[in-house]
Amino acid sequence: MNDRSEDQEDLPDDTPVVEWVLAAISVILFASGFTYLAAHGVTAGDGPVELRIVHSLSPTDPRRVDFVLVNMGEKTAAQVQVKGQVLENGAVAEESRAVIDYAPEGSSEQGSLLFFRDVRGLEFRVTAEGFNEP
Repeated sequence: MNDRSEDQEDLPDDTPVVEWVLAAISVILFASGFTYLAAHGVTAGDGPVELRIVHSLSPTDPRRVDFVLVNMGEKTAAQVQVKGQVLENGAVAEESRAVIDYAPEGSSEQGSLLFFRDVRGLEFRVTAEGFNEP
């Protein structure tokens, strides 16, 4: 009958240095990630969502207006409703809408609005109508 101490005598006594180094690196990475997430969760601002839209005519399609939605605020916006309007003689001639599903804080999201008419040379505006806070 084998004794347990005899089985353990067959194992090497020294753990390789590489194994200790990798273990230390793993602990440091885990602790750093945990610390960052905890600090971000505690100190994340409670400021408002601040949305900006930059728009331009599409170079390839005269009926398309491309836009970039930028969330400069401290909170995430979800289901952002974007509305585009073509104006003729100061009156709204046509509208188009798009929804940006998710705009995290400090991000920029791209989208396009499609119209039935050629919008080159016409006045148009693009605005964010509303959003949800996830």
